[in-house]
Amino acid sequence: MVVAKFRVDHMAKFPKYDGEDTPWNIVMYPVQGEPFGKYTPSGKIEMIVKNDAASEQFIPGKEYLVTFEPA
Repeated sequence: MVVAKFRVDHMAKFPKYDGEDTPWNIVMYPVQGEPFGKYTPSGKIEMIVKNDAASEQFIPGKEYLVTFEPA
């Protein structure tokens, strides 16, 4: 398992996607500084989220821990 810290850089409403409701485009970058930035100095997570309740949990400028582990 690997844990990284990412910050929401920006969010924007996406044009209609697959003929459904307008989803959110959420873009996150790694947090700089110790200890996380030392090990993940560069990267990007970009998601298209169609669930408004889920997208409301992301706030621009806020930091989130992201866990990567085999599915």
